[in-house]
Amino acid sequence: MTALAKHFGWQKIGIIHSDSTWGSQSAAKFKDTYVEAEVLHEIEIKLNEFDASTYANQVANCSNWLKEFDDRNVYVLFLYLEPRVSRSLYVASYTSGYMSGAGYAYVNGWITESIILNDDGSVNLDAVKGAEGSIGLMEKVETTSALAQSYVNFWDSSASIQGCASLSDDTSYCDVDGVSNTVAGYGGLFADSILLLAYAFNSTVNCTSLTQDQCSEAVRGVRARSARI
Repeated sequence: MTALAKHFGWQKIGIIHSDSTWGSQSAAKFKDTYVEAEVLHEIEIKLNEFDASTYANQVANCSNWLKEFDDRNVYVLFLYLEPRVSRSLYVASYTSGYMSGAGYAYVNGWITESIILNDDGSVNLDAVKGAEGSIGLMEKVETTSALAQSYVNFWDSSASIQGCASLSDDTSYCDVDGVSNTVAGYGGLFADSILLLAYAFNSTVNCTSLTQDQCSEAVRGVRARSARI
């Protein structure tokens, strides 16, 4: 995100992020690494309060937040938000007109298709229109290795969209896009993390006497390239 901002030479920006560990730490890291920028306005969204609100109130709150940025002449807004929050923000931008159209830029730290989908999986056209022109980065996992193909084959034999009907049904895993011979969205990253953790615990990492942070650092230090997809 920092490299992207420096590439375009944005000097005056706004930041909106959630209070989750990922949201708050990502925003803080961005500010630490892009000290050249002047942050004109920053908003932190409390996820518990956001999730407790109705959809209409979520969009209304997002409209108010966008107005705050608009009033402070923010034209480039960096988002470190969970997809469900980004969806409401994009809907608010399109329906309210705040920070909308030519001259405004949204840089999203969590790009995924679910940003433009309703909870039932249908497309939210207001979110699609509000998200036009947004840019961001999406992590990519190498899926051509032998281990990756082996994982996909196992997944294909035990996952289906029918498994999403009931999470308590352990006869089939939930494959959200219905194409079980592919790994959708961030699935590859999650599988990669689990394999790395399993490899670490099966090798030299013993977290019994370590703090949570120390354990995390020990796991990160494991050279497990051969066990990663």
